[in-house]
Amino acid sequence: MFNIYISCVGSFPLSFSRKSVERILIDLYEVGLNYPCYPQLRDFITMFLDPLAAQGLLEKSGLNYLLSAENSRKLRRSEIPVPLEAQWFIESRKRLGFKFRGLRAPVTGPFTLASRIYPVGSSGFLGKTMMKDLTFLKSLASVLSRLIRRLEDLGYTLIVVDEPILSVIYGAKGSILGHSDEDILKVLSMLKPRRAMFGVHVCGRLSPALFRLLLRSEFSLLDHEFKTSPGNFRSITAEGLRDHGKLLSVGCVSSKNTMVESVEEVSSILAKALSVYGDRVYMVKPDCGFGGFAGFLPEEEAYKISLRKLKVIVEAVKKLNSSI
Repeated sequence: MFNIYISCVGSFPLSFSRKSVERILIDLYEVGLNYPCYPQLRDFITMFLDPLAAQGLLEKSGLNYLLSAENSRKLRRSEIPVPLEAQWFIESRKRLGFKFRGLRAPVTGPFTLASRIYPVGSSGFLGKTMMKDLTFLKSLASVLSRLIRRLEDLGYTLIVVDEPILSVIYGAKGSILGHSDEDILKVLSMLKPRRAMFGVHVCGRLSPALFRLLLRSEFSLLDHEFKTSPGNFRSITAEGLRDHGKLLSVGCVSSKNTMVESVEEVSSILAKALSVYGDRVYMVKPDCGFGGFAGFLPEEEAYKISLRKLKVIVEAVKKLNSSI
């Protein structure tokens, strides 16, 4: 038997409610995921930044947020509460008595959160955001680290930092914002949990340089797309993973295309991953979250497609196991 665990990334196309969280939990249990993720039913940035706006530390401006110099100094001492979805997920799991190998908690990372925060009086493109300010990034990471510890205390055993912006700002020659590798690694290292497994999820195509940076990080699990971004088979190397003791989480169904993959198609991706990376493959899951499906399909239809994609992953893993 392959020691491969099955997970999901975060967002689901259902409305934000306690009832939706429990429904998703039951469905993930019945589908057969052994590392379910609490479902994010709101935008993965606003659910972490809106609480800071409610405290008066940020001013919301459309999809973005504004930060004054005075509030920037106050940020380090602030708190982001545990998302309601994460609390409800734990409470429902305990009440229903469901047992899993582990529980995954997504936490949007400081770089991605900062990509939507601008200094007061500034706006425009990424180079004007608070991603440029290392002092701010460290303060935000400090706030997130306290949140991560509370998630651990609730019972989450895998903390995955969602940093999709990294594949945008970090190219072949490093960060387009001018940060050194050591600065980026320092910010990310501040998020490390006390005892939970530590992972990072980066969407899209990784540059070989970004992969090398993540190899130097304290993340033990690297979570990436392989269905939508097959070029990652070239950027991510087995030698690098082995030499740095990293495990791999393989995205094998699309989170952008609502067409449900066949078991054979997913099996082919997983077979290639195992052929290339061998025992470094620790987990399989969709490329990213399914929340985007709600943007162009009725909610119920979008949700059923999400479950069908997860079922295909489970069947593909069973097929691989039976072939050994």
